[in-house]
Parts: sequence; structure tokens; C-alpha cells
Amino acid sequence: MKQKYDFDAVVERRGTHAVKCDCLNEEFGCSDLLPLWVADMDFAVCPAITQALVDRLSSHPVYGYTKPIASYWQSVIDWQRERNGFELTSEELCFIPGIVSGFGLALNFYTVPGDKVVIQEPVYHPFRRLIEGNGRVTINNALVENESGYYDMDFADLERIFAEQKPVMMVLCNPHNPVGISWPADVLRRVAELACEYGVIVFSDEIHGDLMLGGNKHTPFASVSNEAASVALTFGAPSKTFNIAGIVSSWCAIKNPALRNPFFQWLETNELCSPTLWQWLLPRPPIVMVASGWTSALSI
Repeated sequence: MKQKYDFDAVVERRGTHAVKCDCLNEEFGCSDLLPLWVADMDFAVCPAITQALVDRLSSHPVYGYTKPIASYWQSVIDWQRERNGFELTSEELCFIPGIVSGFGLALNFYTVPGDKVVIQEPVYHPFRRLIEGNGRVTINNALVENESGYYDMDFADLERIFAEQKPVMMVLCNPHNPVGISWPADVLRRVAELACEYGVIVFSDEIHGDLMLGGNKHTPFASVSNEAASVALTFGAPSKTFNIAGIVSSWCAIKNPALRNPFFQWLETNELCSPTLWQWLLPRPPIVMVASGWTSALSI
């Protein structure tokens, strides 16, 4: 069904414990600022999501431990197939308590203190913070601004880094934050070729993959080649797309069983992959939100 969505409605977030508003004074010494420093939106959430939460709260008065249900994973599988042509199975998926948290978990599992990890600045600053805060070494393969004002990867420098510095992991931001590029398939294939050749694991942050404009399509890294699938740790979430960052709902997809099985087992052993009951909301029919010519299909 179709619903109209009002993008002009003003939602007051101050006084609601919203980090972007209520931590301004603490972080910057002034509260009278435009809070553009935290990436969540000030639009009201899609009514279908609100209704699903209300339905769960009212349908049963006990909010205890819940068992994951197949329809949750199927919704991720269907979404990736239909929007991105990315084929996944439920065995390849795992719940993660946030993308940044997930990166910290992967970093601590696949690397040891002193290991080198590649980032591509300018990039989301918590990557460097987590790497160095966990005793690893950051290596910067800086993006290069081209004549059109966009950015390219410096593959000559990346191969030099792989060969000389011998990093264990590379952080791929796809789409890239803050540059805004959804890397094309040929670029991703070249990253995969180099990573395979030099034995580098690629952490692919794809949380912004649904926010594509102008008919552009997101290309998941692990989907471009067998080489990419063999080295990729793909992390995604609906939180940026549907403005539900406060409802932790991130996921990790790993195709290669040699990478996947020990990591997923470690997460399970340490109870780091147990979602809250919100992940198991009863599935609903797709809803199409229409506003000012913008259309998005939502299935929860």
C-alpha cells in the first residue's frame, strides 16, 4: 500500500536524550548550535515501523529472551537480492550490536596488537580511533581528488602498502563516508585482487548502501567476484536508511566459511550476537512511502 510521508514536519529532539542535541554543551561547551555532528535524521520514523513496535508491545506483556526467527534473516536476504543483486543465505548472516561495535569485534578477532590496518582517508574517524585504541597500527591509503572534484583510490600506493607494510586488514567504506562514492564494480574487483594476492581481510562498511540517489545502484563488495567473496566481511544495517539507530539492528555477512565459522562461533560463545526482541517483529507486507516524488519500499 502507499502512504504519504511528511518531510516538513518539525520534530523536537532536545530533551529526549538524543546524543546530537543533548550532548552539545558537554562536547562543545555550547548548546545553541546546529547539531550536524551525529548521523541520524530528524524526520519522524516511517509509521509502519512505529506500528510494528506498538504491536509487539501490546501483543504480549513479557519482554524476555527471544529466539531468532527465520523471517528476520529472510527479510535481509530478500532486501539484498532485490535491491543489490547480492545473494546471501541465513548461514552467512549474523546479528551484530552496531557497525562500529562490529568493527571492534572483528578487529579484535582477526588481528592482534601491533597488526597494521589500512584505512582510506578522508574517512569516518571512528575507524582510526578503534584501530589505535585497540593497539593496532593505522596505515593510510589516502584517496586522491581528481579533476572533476571526486575521489579515486590510489591503487599503486595500496599495492605498495600491501607489499611493504603487510597489513592484516583493510577498511573499505562503501559507499564512502564522507566522500559519498558508491565504488563501482571494477574498483571493487581491483581491491579484491590485491587483497587476495597479499592475504588481506577486507572489512566492508556498507551501512549507507540504501541511500542512493539519481537511480544509482549500490554494489556490495562481496558480490563483485569470487576473490571479493573470499576476503570480505560485509557489515550493514537498516539504521541509516530508516532512521532507527536507537534500535540496534546491524548484521554481518561473510561468504567464506574459513573466515565466517570461527568468527561466528566466537560471537556466539561470548553472547555477542544475541539480538533484542525488536529484531523479531512479526513480518508485514511491503509499504511504499511516497513524498515529493521520492519513493522507497519498506518491508519489516
